[in-house]
Formats: sequence, C-alpha cells, structure tokens
Amino acid sequence: AALLFSVSTILKSQATSNPSSQSPPSTESTVLIHTKPEPEKPIVSLPKFFSHAANKGIYFHTFLNEELAANPKGGINQGASASQYLTFGTGIDLQRLIGWRGGALHAIVIALSSNPLRENTIGGGIDVQENASPFNLVRALNFTLEQNFSLREKDDLNLIAGRVAVTPYFMGNDLSCLFMNHAFCGPMYGFYQSTLSSVAPAPSWGGRAKFNATPKAYVEFGGYAI
Repeated sequence: AALLFSVSTILKSQATSNPSSQSPPSTESTVLIHTKPEPEKPIVSLPKFFSHAANKGIYFHTFLNEELAANPKGGINQGASASQYLTFGTGIDLQRLIGWRGGALHAIVIALSSNPLRENTIGGGIDVQENASPFNLVRALNFTLEQNFSLREKDDLNLIAGRVAVTPYFMGNDLSCLFMNHAFCGPMYGFYQSTLSSVAPAPSWGGRAKFNATPKAYVEFGGYAI
C-alpha cells in the first residue's frame, strides 16, 4: 500500500505541473498507472529473428524469478539469502508451421538455484521465499503435445499429453501465484502430500482433457503417473 501511494503521489505532481493536461491529477495518474504498452511500440527491441520465427509459428519463452530475503531479528541466526530460477523454452504452432490443424508443441526447461533462508538461518518448517527448494538443478519442466478439436463450438475440446506436472493444471491457486510467503502460495500442499503426486520441478507422464461446455462453464479431468 505504501508503494502504490508513493507512485500515485509522484504521478499527481507530474500531472499538475503539465500545463497541457486537461484531466484532473487523480484521473490522469490512474490512466498512467494502468496504461498498456502499444503493440507497435514494444518495451524491448528484439532481433528480427524472433519476429520471423513467430510468423512461422515458433515462439520463445523465458522467465526469471529472483527472491531476496533477510532475517534481521529472531530465528536461530540472522542473515540474508537469494533463491532464483530461470525457465526457458519454446511453443510451436503446428498449424502455422506445417498445417497441422489445432496442434501445438511445448518444451520448457527450468534451471533452479536455491539458498533457503528458512533452512539456513531462521529454522522452522515454512519457507519465506516462494521459490525456495532443497536442491539445485537443471531439468525438463514440460514437454507436451496439445490438440484442439471442435465438437459443438470451435476449439471447445482441448487435449494435452506428455511430460507434465500435476499442479499447473489442477489444485493451483491463481490468486496466490508467486506470492513471497510460501505459507500462502502456489499448490495446495495437502493434495500432493496425500497422493504422492509430483510437483514442479518434478514432472511425470500424464495428460489432461478440458471441454468448454458453455461460454461460462468447463469440465476437465486428467491422469498422471506418480
């Protein structure tokens, strides 16, 4: 809340000092905060190779998550640590690339390096970094084939099969994704503790089917190797 208030205050002062602005400061600050980048003005200029690949149906993915944590008081000891992971891979639109109607291929790799503050400094059983893990690794996170079918409506049936983890499709909480405190984030622990199901970054063979029964309702089910 403090951060949002500070940003809003700065934008208000800029709007007030702009003689060409006809909008009230509060209105303009809201627009500035929520303005989306225009398609013709990308945030980062990439080599033409990526746009040429996208025109053929080949897309690239990369995501870096870095979480710093410190324990200035309390716990067994005091200290600071960093945990991070990098995911990268590709998504291929098979229809655009080779004319395979409704098909897509996904391949993602994860590189993880973790130094949990809870394990080394605080003690206890709850991580304070959402991405904390007891190991460092590089491994395949996702390798799947996706296929859409049209039964009653266009692309109302979606099938995915291959090397997957359970929680990206089931038992995840969209409202708490990437929240800093692992006590309230990510997958529901009881699900995979009671079923021995794997979670990222430990995928297994499996698949999922999702059917859009109506514009506001869908049904999905899947199966996974433990």
